[in-house]
Amino acid sequence: MIYATPSVTTTFVVSPKNQIITFVKPSPHVYTPGGSFGLAATAPGGTVSFSSSNTNVISISGNIANIIGAGNSIITATQGGNTNYAPAPPLQRTVTITKASQTIAFQPLSPLLLGESSFTLEATATSGLTVHFVSSNTNVISIAVTTANIIGKGTATLTAVQIGDDNWKPAKSISQKVK
Repeated sequence: MIYATPSVTTTFVVSPKNQIITFVKPSPHVYTPGGSFGLAATAPGGTVSFSSSNTNVISISGNIANIIGAGNSIITATQGGNTNYAPAPPLQRTVTITKASQTIAFQPLSPLLLGESSFTLEATATSGLTVHFVSSNTNVISIAVTTANIIGKGTATLTAVQIGDDNWKPAKSISQKVK
C-alpha cells in the first residue's frame, strides 16, 4: 500500500539585517576661506552619505565638508541599505566653525612737513576686510576714509580699527601718535 503524503508549502520571510552607522564626531574648526575637512563614517550596508543643515556654514561634497562661514551646522550621516541590510537610522553630529583671528598692519606715519594739509593712511587686515581710521583729536586731525586732514596744531592719536564680521573676530587696534 502506498500512501500519498500531502504536500506542504512553507513560506519563509527573510528580512534584511538592521544596521547602525558609526560616525566619528568632527572636531571644531576655525573659519578658513576655502578650508575643508574629511568626514568619516561606516555602515555594514555600504557607503554612507552626508548632508549639512546649514550650507552657509558647511557644504558637503562626498565625504568632504567645505567651510563656507562661521557658525554651527548639523551633519547627518545616512545609509540607505541594500539586499542584506535595512536602511540605517540617520546619525547626526553638530559641527562648530569658529570665527578666525585677524591682525592689522598700519604703515608707519612719515614726519609731517610744515605746510602739509593732508596725508594718506595705509593699513591692511589679514582678513582682507576694510580697515577704518579714528582720530583722538579732530581739532588737530580729521579723517575722511583714508585721508588724514590737518586741522590745527597739537597732538592726536590715529587708530586703525577692524571690527570683524560674521567670519572674523575683531582685530587688535593699532595706534600711532602725530604731533
